[in-house]
Amino acid sequence: MMKLFVLPFLLLLPFSLFFFQNRDREIPVVDQQAVARYRAMKVIICASASYVPEDFLKRSIEIKKGIGNIVFPISTKSPEAQVFFNQGMTYLYNFEYVQSARSFYTGLQYDSSAAMLYWGLSQAYQSMDDSTASRNMAAKSVELSSGLPPREKLFIEFVYEMAQPANDSAAVAKQREKISALMDTASSQFANDAEMWAFTGVLRGYSDYKGPEGESYKEKARQAIDNYMSRSLKIEPNHFGVWHYLIHLNEAATDFNKALQYGQWYTKAAPAIPHAWHMYAHDLMKTGRVSEAIEKFTYAFDLEEKKYVDEKMPAHYDWHHQHNMELLAYCYQYKGKFMQAEAIFQKLDTLKAFTPEMEGRIRKGHPYFYLQNNQPDKAIALAQPLINSKESSNQFMGYFIKGLANVFQKDSASALKSYASVIHIIDSLKAADIRKGMRAADAEQAYSYMYARAGIINMGVGLLKNPYDTTMLKQMKSIQATLLKQTGPDPWIDALYFLQMLTQMSINTGNLELAENSAKNMTKHDVGYPGSYWMLARIKKMQGDNTAANDYLQKAKSGYQDADPDFVKKLKL
Repeated sequence: MMKLFVLPFLLLLPFSLFFFQNRDREIPVVDQQAVARYRAMKVIICASASYVPEDFLKRSIEIKKGIGNIVFPISTKSPEAQVFFNQGMTYLYNFEYVQSARSFYTGLQYDSSAAMLYWGLSQAYQSMDDSTASRNMAAKSVELSSGLPPREKLFIEFVYEMAQPANDSAAVAKQREKISALMDTASSQFANDAEMWAFTGVLRGYSDYKGPEGESYKEKARQAIDNYMSRSLKIEPNHFGVWHYLIHLNEAATDFNKALQYGQWYTKAAPAIPHAWHMYAHDLMKTGRVSEAIEKFTYAFDLEEKKYVDEKMPAHYDWHHQHNMELLAYCYQYKGKFMQAEAIFQKLDTLKAFTPEMEGRIRKGHPYFYLQNNQPDKAIALAQPLINSKESSNQFMGYFIKGLANVFQKDSASALKSYASVIHIIDSLKAADIRKGMRAADAEQAYSYMYARAGIINMGVGLLKNPYDTTMLKQMKSIQATLLKQTGPDPWIDALYFLQMLTQMSINTGNLELAENSAKNMTKHDVGYPGSYWMLARIKKMQGDNTAANDYLQKAKSGYQDADPDFVKKLKL
């Protein structure tokens, strides 16, 4: 099953699919096609409940201003139902799922027979990880669709087909064929419909539903831009939702400046939406304007805090809140403002996760921060509560962090114990999915990325034993090559910091050539990051090349001119 209008996490395309809910973003050791295939199978098996209580979602909402504007005509005799449907779609385009569901439910108060309101709710529930409610709402929209015009029937058929179980590769292939045929119908019969092009463009860019399998993420994004989203904009040039999608798609296509332009337009179209400012900050961050990104992420945070008060809404109902805070912390870290970064990480350590299994996801930044700064003892202390969790996802993250930290401590025995615990968790999850109906071959493929992640610990142990082990060096270079391909907002900056972590790991294991290669890859990923030059200065000093060390040190000092004073004092060889 794929998310439809509501693809924030597929649009971001996470590093780690372990937290199969589209939220996340960890170590990039798997290609994007594997991500899509895994989710297509896994989401049906794990039909979880929404993390937002139904009584809150059914709470009436008023018409809002400053959120963008969508006019999406549907079959209803109620003007009020139409207005709230439009607002629900506007919120979907903004990835504001709670307010979207509330808008659709409010619309049902005026017309309970409007099939498209249930169609919208199906998408909102799917993005809140309630696949059962999503399927029920999709079925309800079909039940009410007999007298609808072909356009609405086609939208409903898309959602209904995507909501059907696809537990193995054969079922996924069959579903792919059906959705591809529907996309052909949409292109031929509704060529002048901006909403239809936007809808199918998302599917083209972030799924296996159309086009040859094996396409790269970048190729799929470019196809979606050129053949779908551009057509939508020709019909509706000021479609803010398409601008939003184009930010993500241009990031995937590595055109960060184009994404930045759409981000600026998005904030003007939807100034009251925190995610609009967050999106703009994405590409300020990736185009060397990190200080401005901090301003925008902070503004998004302030808008969220206001929303929670105005709507009487607990912050953990909003998936976006912790995500925005994390990127803000990463930007402070980038500037060498470690005290401010750590203050945010510490707050994230105390926040309630929007779902229990996501606790590791929102806690990972802090221990990674310590590893990047060669403080493994502190990383282990933060990993332990995750290890003690009842949720496998959190245990996985805890043992993974602990294993990396053990390598940093040069404690091979403990690292191997952590590695064994990670493997045990993966084996257990894979076996459980096979018992639930997943084919063994599909399960093996689905969990290959997790085994690859675990292998990073084993690789570190191998390098401790022999820093020049050719097998281990090959693995390290493969990981780094994958990191350099990351373009999404979280993957991009996570990749930068993970390269820094691997650089430090290489220093600790004694292979300075490998450490230098890792640090230089940091500069390839982002030429402006001063941390890369600080690492290179230290490496060159250890290699005895004082001239190069001082050159790199000056670059680091220039980039860290706004850093914490105590840190600036330490920038010396």
